Amino acid sequence: MSIMELGALGEFVGSFAVVATLIYLAFQIKHNTKSVQSSNFGTWIDATNALHPLLMQSIDFHEDAANDARELTSSERWSFHYGAVQAFYAWEAVFLFYKNGTVDDEYFASRMRTVQRTLRDRPGYKRWWDDWAIDLYDRRFVDYVNDMTEGGSI
Repeated sequence: MSIMELGALGEFVGSFAVVATLIYLAFQIKHNTKSVQSSNFGTWIDATNALHPLLMQSIDFHEDAANDARELTSSERWSFHYGAVQAFYAWEAVFLFYKNGTVDDEYFASRMRTVQRTLRDRPGYKRWWDDWAIDLYDRRFVDYVNDMTEGGSI
């Protein structure tokens, strides 16, 4: 073999090595992205679990507010507002994680059924959602929830 033939063979082998390296890197980036998304989801779970004791401390208040927040004092309305904001932020996060492929179909559907039931069975939340959702949440989430609650199912 001449030097020219060896050089051509080297370039040929080198090009396959570059392609193989790029494919490997693509798989690694995809794996890393899923790991980061899973970590973010774990952080979200921890944050929502931290809210649970706060909500349970005033369950009677939240039950009354959920049924008709119009009869609350100004201070109570803001407390209800803050609790509703946090609950819907958590559900919005599940929606966005689902859109990014971090949560599976069944988990997503179960959380969205909770949203649907909350807005269907708790008029105070429904009025709150109608007043505040568009200003607080991702438009895709708002549209999804509105379509879901108007259509009656997920």
